[in-house]
Amino acid sequence: MWYKPEPSDDLVSWVLLILAILFPTQFAKFPAYRLQVPESREEVEGLLRFQGELESSSVWGALWRDATNVNVEGLRQIKDLGLSPTRGGITASEWDPSANVSQKA
Repeated sequence: MWYKPEPSDDLVSWVLLILAILFPTQFAKFPAYRLQVPESREEVEGLLRFQGELESSSVWGALWRDATNVNVEGLRQIKDLGLSPTRGGITASEWDPSANVSQKA
């Protein structure tokens, strides 16, 4: 199998890096080493669930779509998120994608 990196891969990784910096506990509890265990579907399902949470998040969903669509100009808006958690009507709970989905359920 041959992997050809795409620009969107780097941009999605960048969004995940920002999330990891802002919410380190979200990533600290994820056993990434188990992704290589063929019998372990739990981690893959967890990643897919996390991706769904990102996509449906009112804050991170737009940035995720910008990353996957290689919309660098749209990704520049992430600088506004760092100014204040309430900027533009964004509540603190909307910052954390998993908290946002939990509130909807």
